[in-house]
Amino acid sequence: MALHRRVLTSHRRAAGLVTGAAAALALVLVVAVPLLGGVRLFVVSSPSMGTAAPVGTLVVTRPASTTTVQRGEVVAYSPLDGSGLTVVHRVVATEPSSTGPTLVTRGDLNGSDDPHPVTDERLVGRAVALLPGWGYAVRAVPLLGLGGVLVVLLTRLWLRPEVRGPVRLVAWSLLYAVTVLRLRPFVGVTEVAVSTSPDGSRVSFVSTGMLPVTVTEQLGHAVSGPSHLSYGERGELAVHVAAAGDRLRLHVRPDLSLTAWLVLWGLCLLPVVWTLVLEHRRTRRPRPSRTPGVLVARPVAG
Repeated sequence: MALHRRVLTSHRRAAGLVTGAAAALALVLVVAVPLLGGVRLFVVSSPSMGTAAPVGTLVVTRPASTTTVQRGEVVAYSPLDGSGLTVVHRVVATEPSSTGPTLVTRGDLNGSDDPHPVTDERLVGRAVALLPGWGYAVRAVPLLGLGGVLVVLLTRLWLRPEVRGPVRLVAWSLLYAVTVLRLRPFVGVTEVAVSTSPDGSRVSFVSTGMLPVTVTEQLGHAVSGPSHLSYGERGELAVHVAAAGDRLRLHVRPDLSLTAWLVLWGLCLLPVVWTLVLEHRRTRRPRPSRTPGVLVARPVAG
């Protein structure tokens, strides 16, 4: 029986190593091969493109020239401010110049064109895919991957087998919670403008989380709203000044149906159920083997 257990353990380890190697090879093929072909990946970090490419969108670009880009397409380019960042905006017009056509770009939520036309030297490429939410996953992979490996190694070195499962579950849950708090992929808003008029003031904001949200404004004792927003959508709320020195506070909460909440809670409980199942299988006492023709004697109490 002990030999049988050792054989099963070695087979499981070998299967785990093969699976890990296959996953690493697939990751290299998915990431490295497109980069060798000129494809570049960017993660949107500002809400200027609205629902077309909200914050957390993974932008996939291919090399292009200003002569082949059409009006209405989304491009990535390097600005003249020397910041080293890459801007992802939509082409709204083309203009002739002595060195060839230039592109006039603008964010979908912006009220004016970008200050400088885009030339061939600054054009990074044309967007061939806009994947909302995938940028959050790309940013979370290093944190979750390295943290998960560290948790497995430390618990394997310092803890007994019977307590590894529960400790790993708690550690992975904390790691996931820290990652979510750092990236804020599910719920969030970004204030973009505040306008004033004789009738009062209004604040504009954009939803940066993947879940639909309800936003209310509370300033002193005055409340306006709610405003229901989907991923990348822009909203406005009236600002009521209750007293001098009051600060604007936006209260954001998920706006989900009962079915969506149940599905979300079910997904959150999956790691717990999986850990309990594994612990039950590991601690289950094996049944005594029976060989044909052999009588197994058991002591009788009494």
